[in-house]
Amino acid sequence: MRKDVDKMNKTKVLTLMNEKGGVGKTTLAVHLAAALAIVGYKVMLIDTDPQASATLSYGIAPDAKKNIFNLMVDEDEWRDVVIQPSKKLWAGGYEVKGSLAIVGGHLKTYAIPTLIRDTMLLKNRLEEIEGYVDIVVFDTSPQASLMNEAVVKATNYVIIPTEPEPLSLSGTANTVYHLGENNRNRAMNTPPVEILGIIPTMYRKTNSHDTGVGFLHDTYGDLVYNPVPLRIGISEASFSKQTVFAHAPESDASKDMWAVMAQLMNQMAVVNG
Repeated sequence: MRKDVDKMNKTKVLTLMNEKGGVGKTTLAVHLAAALAIVGYKVMLIDTDPQASATLSYGIAPDAKKNIFNLMVDEDEWRDVVIQPSKKLWAGGYEVKGSLAIVGGHLKTYAIPTLIRDTMLLKNRLEEIEGYVDIVVFDTSPQASLMNEAVVKATNYVIIPTEPEPLSLSGTANTVYHLGENNRNRAMNTPPVEILGIIPTMYRKTNSHDTGVGFLHDTYGDLVYNPVPLRIGISEASFSKQTVFAHAPESDASKDMWAVMAQLMNQMAVVNG
């Protein structure tokens, strides 16, 4: 797996995004970050959602002095805002070949758009950890905002989770449209954001969900990943403040997350040649 890291040459930024909430975005962000770290990547998860759900998912209480606000507004050093989550809670009994660090979310994140105007600020801060981190994973809030605009400008790849329901599909369409707008407005010689995948989440074997998944395939073609079924194991792991890799590593929910990871790595390989 380290050979794949070497191919990247520089830090890559992967963002989980959908302008509709409640689609499983945080669940995927938390598990993809953990899986990437387990298999050998140096991963930084950055939680830009004021609700700090990704932070809480690792059993970490939001810290007023260690969060994305401190990095962007207070201009604190990375070493002062990074949190090391307990391996027991995210990797369980797996041998961890990489590493995982977190910059947490906090209610103060709400104020960031009113206190900064430079949407390139986050991208510039990420350049400071070039060579120290292989992959940055962003968990974002569902609202279109200046904060999310800053994240997109720092992003290489986007994953769009979506429940195969009408409102979620509408949020997906809005997200795809705004990513396209961002690409059209990017500075000359700046690579576009690549949508690596659209993931049907919380899938149930019903006519309505099959219709929704079919619509995704008709609209977005090969970008659509295999559906991730609705599993009680995800809820149980969430209650325990663990990933399913730690809480129930042999469960169907754990296998689902590894399957998403495999599809992600295949897509990254295609995009990177």
